[in-house]
Amino acid sequence: MRLAQTPVQDGFRMPGEFEDQAESYLIWPERPDNWREGGKPAQKAFAQLAETIATYEPVTMLVNQGQYTHARTVLSPAVRVVEMSSNDAWMKDVGPFYVVNDTGELRAVDFQFNAWGGLLDGLYFPWDQDNRIGKKVADLQRIPVYEAQFVNEQKLFDYVVTNMGQIKNQSIREVASATFVSTATFLRFVKKIGFSGFSEFTTVIKFTLINRQEAERTTPFVVQQKDYREEYLKNIGESIRVIQPDHLRQVVDRLAQHPDVFFFAKGVSKHAVAYIDYLYTMAGFKTHFPRDHDYRKQALTQVDNDALVFILTYKGSDGEMLDMMSQLVGRPVRPLLVSITEPDNNTIQNLSDINFYIFTDGVTVNGTDISSRISTISVMELILYQYVEDYGGRDFHFQRQLES
Repeated sequence: MRLAQTPVQDGFRMPGEFEDQAESYLIWPERPDNWREGGKPAQKAFAQLAETIATYEPVTMLVNQGQYTHARTVLSPAVRVVEMSSNDAWMKDVGPFYVVNDTGELRAVDFQFNAWGGLLDGLYFPWDQDNRIGKKVADLQRIPVYEAQFVNEQKLFDYVVTNMGQIKNQSIREVASATFVSTATFLRFVKKIGFSGFSEFTTVIKFTLINRQEAERTTPFVVQQKDYREEYLKNIGESIRVIQPDHLRQVVDRLAQHPDVFFFAKGVSKHAVAYIDYLYTMAGFKTHFPRDHDYRKQALTQVDNDALVFILTYKGSDGEMLDMMSQLVGRPVRPLLVSITEPDNNTIQNLSDINFYIFTDGVTVNGTDISSRISTISVMELILYQYVEDYGGRDFHFQRQLES
């Protein structure tokens, strides 16, 4: 039950930390960019903590769907395991606060969780599942809940999410005015969620909308041929335009050290990488391009700390790629990890040292993804050709050909 009043109005207070408590709640850790080795060491520690608490009072472990069976197997029957979606494992911050009155009646307060700073200063994104845990736990306990709101930040978030079609054609001054914040505040927000600036932000919004429209079409080529040609060329141009020079420089400088170069890709991206592998091999690099799961698994053991690893997957949520990256990220000293993914805030991007965005229009024929990977090729060619221009004279007497 949601309560319209405030705890003070209803005669409730927050109990002191020294007062008795009835039970404890924890969240099972698994987020790979926060917990090393896919959360395995943290899961062991959380399990030990839960078992210790269970000797004194009831304890509940909240677990995401994908980890439920594993957690239930690891934990003893003394620990209750409840499937509940979350973004991370900070129960004390995301869970409800409790208030009591003079008769001992218990109610919950759900403070809106925003990862300790929201869109401007929050430590991770998204946090939407964490923000729902307070209400869910109160419902699980069958107790009424007060809801606290932070209106200004919520309005900013809602405006961006619901007005993407309008924002793509607006200036930063217009968006800031519509959300009642300064242009500096909105620019900080844009950079906080992973973009280099407002231009890249609006470009990603534009292509997000295009991809949504394409997904709703019954056939991939409903648009006129001229329009598709224009979008095809724009995809390539935008993929190159949003590359951050310092990221390009880091990768080129690592290539100049002549490391072993590993390419990991699946699906249609794998066929594009066959050409990329040829280019880098002809340029004199020792490349590794395992083409199926077993070969990729074996190649992972050959990646040393000096290697340069490219993860090329448009969708930044592939399970196999995430598992490989978690293993590499968990090393005390790790290779340089470079990913090339779609322009969204995906997990593979977050695990990488450097990420390059690519833009493409999704095309599926006969149940098979045949979306263009020309933007992937363009980015990888640019990296190689920048290396040739910067270090070709040193490494193989490269000279630029001048037209007469």
